[in-house]
Amino acid sequence: MNNNEARPGQADILTVNNLNAFYTDRGSKGEHRRRQILYDISFSMREGEILGLVGESGSGKSTLVKTLLGIQKDYNGEIIHRSPRPQMVFQDPYGSLNPSRKIGWIMEEPLRLAGGFSKAERREKVMQMLNKVGLEEKMAERYPRQLSGGQRQRVGIAIALMLKPRLLIADEPISALDVTIQSQILNLLLTLHEEMGLSILFISHDLRVIYKMCERIMIMNNGMICEEGPCSEVIFSPATDYTKTLLRAAGQLQLVKDVLIK
Repeated sequence: MNNNEARPGQADILTVNNLNAFYTDRGSKGEHRRRQILYDISFSMREGEILGLVGESGSGKSTLVKTLLGIQKDYNGEIIHRSPRPQMVFQDPYGSLNPSRKIGWIMEEPLRLAGGFSKAERREKVMQMLNKVGLEEKMAERYPRQLSGGQRQRVGIAIALMLKPRLLIADEPISALDVTIQSQILNLLLTLHEEMGLSILFISHDLRVIYKMCERIMIMNNGMICEEGPCSEVIFSPATDYTKTLLRAAGQLQLVKDVLIK
């Protein structure tokens, strides 16, 4: 079992109560149709916790993330953030970086938007953050195309941390990376979690990754949280038929057990 459980007595950093979300699209006759995507979702995250979120494509994970970040506006229910400016680490590090700008400029952008920082202060903070995510300062003068996938994902993490958020949402942050690089990025996230006291909502299809990173896990299906609990209980003693089917379909249950046995 991992050691990423929030400490007893810590406050919730995120609380979601009875959340329902909707999309409006056009029907075949041009009429507007309002469709419900999320159904009565309730959960909380503790300060310093890494919470796993698993679900198949179309399960509602992306809509949940967009709603939490304020991108999806059509919802009802309650979302209580106790962390100003929660930030996102994207699945595709290359697609999330402006190809026409150097890394240093891209990393300064959150500071420019926030205001209150001189050019020298912005530059200094970029250098500090490059060091924190394991990159050389000379990377600030390179363009995204000149970096490897792992380096680009480190930059993506650095950008998310520039304003020192307390909550990160990591959406499949290693799925686009080579296997040998995946472990490095996971270890970096764990190190930053410890050093900065970060809370992380970690989204992944790989149950071995979830088991390494998270203490608790939520399973999404058809816009609902169908199962939630400690990773060990959900993975080894799933309570719902959907979770059992998901584990079998992924072919990962035995793989996780093999990792633990070793």
